Amino acid sequence: MGKIQVLPPNIANKIAAGEVVERPASVVKELVENALDAGATHITVVISRAGKELIQVIDDGEGIPADEVELALERHATSKISTAEDLDRIGTLGFRGEALPSIASVSRFELKTRVRESEVGVLLRVDGGVIREKETVAAQPGTTVSVKNLFFNTPARRNFLRADSTEFNHIVKWMKRFFLAYPEVHFVLIHNGEELFHLPPGSLDERIVQVFGKAFYEGLAHFREELNDIVLEGYTCRPDQARGTAQNQFIFLNRRAIVNRSLNHAIQQGYGNLLERSRYPQYIMFLTIPPHLVDVNVHPTKMEVRFSNERAMYHLFLSGVRRAVQAQPGGVPSFTMKREHPSREEVQQHFRSSSGAAFPSPPSTPPSRPGDATSGQPPSPASPSQISFEYRPLPETPPKEPDASSLQSLSRGGPA
Repeated sequence: MGKIQVLPPNIANKIAAGEVVERPASVVKELVENALDAGATHITVVISRAGKELIQVIDDGEGIPADEVELALERHATSKISTAEDLDRIGTLGFRGEALPSIASVSRFELKTRVRESEVGVLLRVDGGVIREKETVAAQPGTTVSVKNLFFNTPARRNFLRADSTEFNHIVKWMKRFFLAYPEVHFVLIHNGEELFHLPPGSLDERIVQVFGKAFYEGLAHFREELNDIVLEGYTCRPDQARGTAQNQFIFLNRRAIVNRSLNHAIQQGYGNLLERSRYPQYIMFLTIPPHLVDVNVHPTKMEVRFSNERAMYHLFLSGVRRAVQAQPGGVPSFTMKREHPSREEVQQHFRSSSGAAFPSPPSTPPSRPGDATSGQPPSPASPSQISFEYRPLPETPPKEPDASSLQSLSRGGPA
């Protein structure tokens, strides 16, 4: 056995890149998240050969000060958190300070940035994690990051990339998540010189039509569920609009795309037996929840999260979907449903601790065939009209819908 030693930064960054940068779509995700965190209102993504040759993200955000550009490429260097307590109130998409150094360590990397207070910008060139050049240049306010020859210095990783069509599909999948979560942002996506998406800012409804078409939008039902400070709002498809594949399934938590098999199962169960076997619903859902009630620091990709009360979240999704699919057909039925619930203090007290743990281990995955969710304070929608309806049991009874008293028990940590 060799002598224990601290790994050089270039090797450590390559190891870290293995967790953060899985494929070109991972780079697109991290760079667009940085742009959104910087307050960008216009984001252009330029791709060549599915990202294997070039990934370029251009934004009009706040930019990086010239004296902090090199620091931005240091591991765990971030402006988004500064104390351990900040992890309980994360309000940005990124916060780990790993993305840029990880990407720069496995590519030929260029960063051009300018803050609005400065008359000029700065350009930084990096090869495989080694800074080669830094110079002052003319630049528009904002940041442009160019990633060329991804995995040029890790041939094994490059050889494991799939065909261009497959890799680009992963990029489009991520871009659609951003399109939906940020309809107020102007997005442009270009691949091999062809402009595939040009989406001006607008409402969520307009963005859904822009991305998926009018027929898709007209097959959706709108719903809204509230539990004190927790709001679940979005769209789920009518049963006859379900598909044979688990595509077009989006869950956003405080505008962050997430994957959660338990929530997928709740959504599926909300349809009862109204879905044929091997049919999957299409949905776009936004969960807005106080940051301290959820842990997003579970995995470097930040797509996996842990709720302090998984059962309450499960029933919130189950109830919302069930009511949406039972609403009157035709158009996009819309309604708001509010119940009497425990006080904010009672809910927060339970979410803060369960059996003495701030974030208890999540329950085992329910037996199901959940779809792969692709996975928020959503854009403020128009105030939904309130409608009344009579509860009618589904032909096949899914898990019992909780009433107000059982939800109170859930919020206090009682039995489900």
